[in-house]
Amino acid sequence: VPKDIWKLLCIGESNAFTALLVRFLALIRITGCLPILWQLSLGCPIPKFNDKVGIQAWRLLHLLDPLSKIWFAYLWQLGEHCPGPTEYGAVKGRRREEAIICFRALLFRLLQAKCSLLVALHDISNAFPSIEWDALERSVLDMYDDFAQHFLQMRHRQQLCALIDFYNEVFIFRPGTGCRQGDSPSAQEFSPAFHKLIRRWCKDSFSAIARTFLVAKNPWSGRFVYAAAFLFVDDLLQMQVLPPSADPVKAAEMQITQLQSVLQTASLQLNLNKLQLLLPTKSLTDRDIQKRIHASKLVP
Repeated sequence: VPKDIWKLLCIGESNAFTALLVRFLALIRITGCLPILWQLSLGCPIPKFNDKVGIQAWRLLHLLDPLSKIWFAYLWQLGEHCPGPTEYGAVKGRRREEAIICFRALLFRLLQAKCSLLVALHDISNAFPSIEWDALERSVLDMYDDFAQHFLQMRHRQQLCALIDFYNEVFIFRPGTGCRQGDSPSAQEFSPAFHKLIRRWCKDSFSAIARTFLVAKNPWSGRFVYAAAFLFVDDLLQMQVLPPSADPVKAAEMQITQLQSVLQTASLQLNLNKLQLLLPTKSLTDRDIQKRIHASKLVP
């Protein structure tokens, strides 16, 4: 049923439909079960126009029941979500322009300090459908009561997806990982889980140079912040200060290897074909380092 019809039916305080709706939601809470219609989504393949064939050429979006989207959005808003200091995209009150300004200011200061820099823009391959449920739930479920935890877990673990092929045959399958791209909590749930992985990677890869130039203290919370990793939902913009004699290609390879090992703990994978590198202060051109990275064993 279209969402506009739902709004028309719910107008008023004492109509018969509102009473049925209240009873329906009460039964969900009493039984602890979701309607099958709420578990089922209609998969809609959207072309990516990336010159690929097969499933890699499509992005799967999920058409969900409008009432279920409203209900789960309400459950999600019951939690107090505190985004990371450099987390942007699907974060209320933050704009991408803020991250760009912060990045440019940091880049300007490091260049004025005569630092050798390596800037990398990482893309996660098939991020939303690939992340493990445990990684999603560890990041956010602790802030909810038992009732909300139960249904937010069911949202993943009992999801079904229907696909219709070119011959109008219907196939229903149950995904084993990921969150459905189709409602607002999906990106808001993925973002803190991804941020937690990146924060762990940053701590493991800290060096003396990184602590000197890229770590700042939050004046309000007193916590230390790694200021050189900006997250845009499933994209990562990361800046690295290199020693004067460092080989940028080896530094990039080490960075990619360490990041891959952390992401694989949540079944995520870097899309190295979309990797973008920038060397603001090196004589070696960006195109040269890009070619050497893609010629290495890191890129299939």
